[in-house]
Amino acid sequence: MKDKSYTSRKDQAVLTKKKIFDITALLIKKKGYNKITIREICQNAEISVGTFYLYFLSKDDILLDIYHKLLLNLPEEAAKLSSLSPIEQILQTTSYFLEQLHNSFDKNLIQEIYRINLSANSDPLLCESSTFFQLLVHFLEKASADRKLLPPYTPTDTVSKIIIFIHGCLVHWLMDESDDFNKMKEECLMELKHYLSLYLA
Repeated sequence: MKDKSYTSRKDQAVLTKKKIFDITALLIKKKGYNKITIREICQNAEISVGTFYLYFLSKDDILLDIYHKLLLNLPEEAAKLSSLSPIEQILQTTSYFLEQLHNSFDKNLIQEIYRINLSANSDPLLCESSTFFQLLVHFLEKASADRKLLPPYTPTDTVSKIIIFIHGCLVHWLMDESDDFNKMKEECLMELKHYLSLYLA
């Protein structure tokens, strides 16, 4: 039987982290990411600065945590696509990813996320271990088994190229003065469809 005091402390830790997370998300929407401070987060969450650092390394760490939670429903959404062709599976999964990104963050915040990831020389959401990456690999492994993935391409190598392409579309949009996300998404998916035809029969 578990020690009740241990369970209580564990539950409290989960609640405290969620409170920091929720307060930060609220302050970002209210004031903008660059205008909030860790001290302000702590005051609103009614915790000490020391307690904050038990859960997060920095303000950037919270933003990345929000980013990581972006596609928690992606496997469930992808399961609905089993009857589609590999190209359509990839296009619809990419569309879902882009929509979730746009619905969760404004353009300035997406730029901030890219700044953090570039400084760390990585993107935890789009790396090989990410859910998004692995789902695309799964689609292409099925295509490979059905002899629809053209040789000599492998599922992992092909997905790496797809990810680079999607990154390129996002970075171009982030650097563009236009805020027309829907236009960027439409063009990205259209070009991605053509790009995929080079790899899939």
